[in-house]
Amino acid sequence: MKSSDFHFSKSWKAALPIILTLITAILLATGCSSTPIRLYKGPERPASEIATLRGELETTHKFLVGINKRVHIMKVDKKTTYNILDAMVNAPPKTVQLLPGKHDVYLKFEQYDRFAHCKVWFIAQAGRSYRAKSETRGYGVRFWIEDEVTDLPVGGVKGSVDEPAAPNPPDQ
Repeated sequence: MKSSDFHFSKSWKAALPIILTLITAILLATGCSSTPIRLYKGPERPASEIATLRGELETTHKFLVGINKRVHIMKVDKKTTYNILDAMVNAPPKTVQLLPGKHDVYLKFEQYDRFAHCKVWFIAQAGRSYRAKSETRGYGVRFWIEDEVTDLPVGGVKGSVDEPAAPNPPDQ
């Protein structure tokens, strides 16, 4: 067989740019996944003026990483932080930067073939870091947000009786 005998069919030639574009998009999405998502308007602010919320990523299993549990931050105050590329490449949970005040957070639990969703609220304080957490019990999943310094839960489930009526912070 001569090298001139090998050629792509017309359907492959048409699909090749699409395939290359998808591969490039996936590589870009995975390369940018460690950058925090800023969920406020205006210029970047110092850490003392904002709060940070991280998703949870268990790293117990090194070989079968799909068994590790994840808590993704899907939305904060109706602003999407998770996209289809994140799902396609099994991206790690994101970190978001917020202004102080009350925030509504939509979380997704993921472990192997188990999924759960929940809406929670919390009041962010400037200069503090928080982590979205989960715990499985039988077939149920419990969600909460925890202060990373004190390890104490903050906020609660959206719609609970202890949820304050405070509006979301301005500038968001």
